[in-house]
Amino acid sequence: MVIDPGKETLSRVVQDIDWGSMSPQLQKLVESPSFYLEMATFAWEKGLGELLADLDLTLTQFKMLASLTLLNKDRQVVTQMDIANRLGADKTMVSEVLRTLEKKGYIIREEHPLDRRAKSLTVTEKGFEVLEIAVQHAVGFNETF
Repeated sequence: MVIDPGKETLSRVVQDIDWGSMSPQLQKLVESPSFYLEMATFAWEKGLGELLADLDLTLTQFKMLASLTLLNKDRQVVTQMDIANRLGADKTMVSEVLRTLEKKGYIIREEHPLDRRAKSLTVTEKGFEVLEIAVQHAVGFNETF
């Protein structure tokens, strides 16, 4: 099937597909709550990501900065492993994103007081400021989503 954007929308094409003849299991999947939840999550992340781009923040950077802020509130020493565990993220990816946040001046990475292999992470005043604006954007977007 060729989709002519001038004549049909994707949702119309999706409605016209005989999902049952394709595969009963595929139809079950597409009609499942988890599928719709995933689609809603993708749309929410895409929309919020576009708003955060105006602040030169990615959604991942926002999540890490917010997580670090919350963890700093509860603890004196926070490591990148703490961030990775909180977000369920790969520690190498977390390290790369934290390095970017450090270059932007949003966080400070210092020697850990007890573990020479680890870094202690702290949000800077500049990081708090950008996070406050980002949270306002996120709350406003969430209210209209």
